[in-house]
Amino acid sequence: RSERRHNNQFQILTMPLNIDISYPKTALNPEGNPLPYQDAFHQSKTKYRLNAGGFGTGGTTTICLELLKELLKYENNYGLLGRKDLGELKSTTLKEFLDLTPKEIITDHNKQDKIVKLVNGSQLFYVNMDDAIGAVDKIKSLNLGVACIDQLEEIDETIFLAIKGRLRRANSSKNFFGRYRDWE
Repeated sequence: RSERRHNNQFQILTMPLNIDISYPKTALNPEGNPLPYQDAFHQSKTKYRLNAGGFGTGGTTTICLELLKELLKYENNYGLLGRKDLGELKSTTLKEFLDLTPKEIITDHNKQDKIVKLVNGSQLFYVNMDDAIGAVDKIKSLNLGVACIDQLEEIDETIFLAIKGRLRRANSSKNFFGRYRDWE
């Protein structure tokens, strides 16, 4: 698996399928290039990354592409995708992740267990992060290679600290990505 850049375009090549995964092509972005802040997010090597922005800035797309990159980069990786409310997670962040992921690399989507399995053996577990209904208990024994929380401002710090302690999977980046809504 490799990352390729053409004219500032973010792409993931999945071998042996050789599928390009990149930003959606739109009327405003016909080439599917990342915006400068999105490119900086993808190029960053820091372990904990925050993507902050207002409505409609492409933040969810950015974190979903980075999460997909991490899941494809390491075979048998185990990732976490979360948001405070499960309904909002499913209708926004998970939907974006599934829309960006080519169907031919998804081998299973178990909606009851909330797990998406990919062709390289990697799995994505998605869960609500509402501390009032035991978010810490849901993640306290996970062995994560990557974690991604959308709307980070909605969750309690104890949940972030619990996730931070679960980023311990061998043969993975152990990276954390978050998206924060900047209201200004």
